[in-house]
Amino acid sequence: MKSNGSMGRRRYLNLLVHNNHDDLYSLRRIPANRLFYPSARAAEAAAMAKSYIDHDGKRPHPGALHFMDRFRNFPCPLLNLQPTPMHHRNERSLDLVTLLGDDETKILTADNHGHTVLFDAASYSVVHFPNLNCSKGYDAMAVSINQEPDCLYVLNLRHHPTTSNHCFEVLSYGDPHMAFSTAAALHNDHPNYNYLLHNTFYVSSKLCGTHAFDTVSRQWRPISSLWSMPFLGKAQYVPELKLWFGLSCHHPHSLCACDLTNIAQGQLHTWLDLDIPESWSPIRLDLISLGSGRFCVAKMFSSMMQDDEIHMEFAVLTGLQMVPPRGTKDDQQAPWMVKHKSICYPFGYYNIKRVF
Repeated sequence: MKSNGSMGRRRYLNLLVHNNHDDLYSLRRIPANRLFYPSARAAEAAAMAKSYIDHDGKRPHPGALHFMDRFRNFPCPLLNLQPTPMHHRNERSLDLVTLLGDDETKILTADNHGHTVLFDAASYSVVHFPNLNCSKGYDAMAVSINQEPDCLYVLNLRHHPTTSNHCFEVLSYGDPHMAFSTAAALHNDHPNYNYLLHNTFYVSSKLCGTHAFDTVSRQWRPISSLWSMPFLGKAQYVPELKLWFGLSCHHPHSLCACDLTNIAQGQLHTWLDLDIPESWSPIRLDLISLGSGRFCVAKMFSSMMQDDEIHMEFAVLTGLQMVPPRGTKDDQQAPWMVKHKSICYPFGYYNIKRVF
C-alpha cells in the first residue's frame, strides 16, 4: 500500500452497503472524526472512566456491545449500484471497491463480470473507466501509487485456469489497460499481503515467500522463498513512525507493525485493538489508514450465542491513533496505541460489505 505522507488526514470513511430487500448495493460515507475523541488525552480519559463501570455487580467484558456507540441514523447513499447478474444464476455481486489514488472523492467499483464504475463524490457524477478483462474475485487486491494517480493495479488472489492470463491488470484513464501474469510461484498459492515502497510493491504468501513487482519495468522478481510478511491483507505505511501497520496474520484480531526495510533487525510490535468475547466469530477484517497515524479497524462478526443483545451478524468500527514512543528516542521502542471510539452496527435490512 502506498504511503499516506502526501494524502494527509482523510475526512470520510466509506461504506459499501448491501440492501437485502432489493439486492442493491450503495456507497455511503461517515465523517472519519466520528470514530475519534478530540485528542489522545480525551480518549485515554474516556477509557479510564469505562474501566470503573460495573454492570449488575460485575465488570463487563471490554468488548461488550453496550460499551459501544450505535449507528443511530444510517448515512444516506451517494450512489446505488446493481451489478450484472452472473451467468445461469440471478446472483449479483461487487468484487472490488476502492479509492482511486490519493483523491478520496474518486471511488472505483467492479462487479463479478469486471464491469467498472468510477464515481466522483465531489461532482456526484460517474466517470468513464476501462473494464477489467475478467472478474478478479471477491477479495481482489487493488493498489495505486503516487507516481500514477489515475492508475490502479488489480491482483486476483484466487488463481483460476480460465483467468490466469488476466489475473493481474493495470487500469488507467488515458492508456489501454495492460494484463500481466503473477509470479509463477504464486500461481498455486493465495498471495494475501502487500505493501508498496517507491515504485515497487511486494506480495507474500505463506508457502511461496515474497515476490516484488516493479511498476517501471513491469517485471516480477523473487525476494525470499522462506520469508513472508507478517500481515493479513494490506500493510499501511506511517511516515511519522517509519513503520508499516497491518492486521497480524498470526493474531488476526490484533494490530501489528514492523520496519520492512530492516527485516533482520526490525521488531514486530503487536497491540490488541478489540478484545472480543468468545461468542463472536469474525467474518471479515479490514484496516483502513486515515492519515497522520490514525486508523479504522473494521470487523464484521456473527454472534454464536444470544448474548450482548445481538445474535446475528454485525460490524464494529474502531478508531485507533498511533503516537510516538513516550519518554524515549529509541527507534526500537513501540509506538503507543490510543484507542478512541468503537461503533457497532447490527445487520438487518442493510449489511455492511466493505469499509474503505
